[in-house]
Amino acid sequence: MTIMKFKGRNGGLALVMRNHIVMFRIFLISLLIFLIPTIVLACIGEPYFWIFLIIPLFSLILSFVVFLDVKYAENVFLSLEKKDHIFEIKNECIFKDRKKIKLIKSIKIYCYKNFLYMETSHSMFIVKNTDFVLGDRNAFLDWAKKQTIKVLHGY
Repeated sequence: MTIMKFKGRNGGLALVMRNHIVMFRIFLISLLIFLIPTIVLACIGEPYFWIFLIIPLFSLILSFVVFLDVKYAENVFLSLEKKDHIFEIKNECIFKDRKKIKLIKSIKIYCYKNFLYMETSHSMFIVKNTDFVLGDRNAFLDWAKKQTIKVLHGY
């Protein structure tokens, strides 16, 4: 008995989302690293203390440029790579194209307003809110939390 059924696409948007997540982590790490020297230099009265914030801000801007470039990458570089996959949840197991995903604990789900970004151990997928055939987004997220799948919130 199928509880849920939805479509996931692993095209250019999924690849760009992965890159965006990695670049945002780089921004946060570099911001934390450069925040201490910036605070110290600001406290001692150095006029060029802001120079340490250029690298984190550059990585943040770069991550958003990569994110905005999704249409170009989707249409030019990955036009032949788009593929829709059908996911089904039956008997507390998840299947991709009728093949069971064995490493269910390796799945990560990032929640955004209009879609979900889902990473498995071998691939990444975008699941739009309108791509659910049976069930809905909230039911899927509840099922994922019961299976101890990492459900993270995007920004």
